[in-house]
Amino acid sequence: MNLGDHDRSVPLAVIGLGNPGTEYDGTRHNAGFAVADQIADRLGRSATGKSTGAELTSGYWKWRRTHVLKPSRFMNLSGDPVRLFLQSQQLTARQILVVLDDMDLPLGSIRIRSGGSSGGHLGLADIISALGTDQIPRCRIGVGRPEDGDPVPDHVLERPTGPQKHLLDQTIKRATESALCWLVEGVTNAARRYNGPLDDEEAEASNEFEHD
Repeated sequence: MNLGDHDRSVPLAVIGLGNPGTEYDGTRHNAGFAVADQIADRLGRSATGKSTGAELTSGYWKWRRTHVLKPSRFMNLSGDPVRLFLQSQQLTARQILVVLDDMDLPLGSIRIRSGGSSGGHLGLADIISALGTDQIPRCRIGVGRPEDGDPVPDHVLERPTGPQKHLLDQTIKRATESALCWLVEGVTNAARRYNGPLDDEEAEASNEFEHD
């Protein structure tokens, strides 16, 4: 399917990646889940349910039939739930947007692409393996690298506080808007409008929070 034609009769799905369980809520690694939750809240005529190994919300965004999927296995095992969901809905890999955290992007940045390698992200790598293609649209949410030599697992599984939390919240909000744009306008326009760091107004809000 060519998303460039903006055919709203074609259903699409946003796949948020994260780890299940309340102990992971609010961590950097669960940024994809946070976006999925925000999109699910925005859908009209929505209904929640279950897919194999995943939580599912389905509804409409600007007349587009939209599914929001949160795999309920640990992130590195996301591939099979996504594959089974696509099979059940007769969707292709081009009809999904995978939303995930990315340490190689600075906190406050997002990047939407139409495909490519996993970039070392094991959750995305498992989806690529399960679907047999890397031509999977994705939205990466920058969470930055750990400072002072902190271990990577501690960094991604930590709940940031203070200015870092506020900046992450702002980045998640921007990623949500980019995914909603993707649902209507496709990868190219969403990337053109949202790729990069927070805009001046968003960054200024974070700076004000830091100095409160």
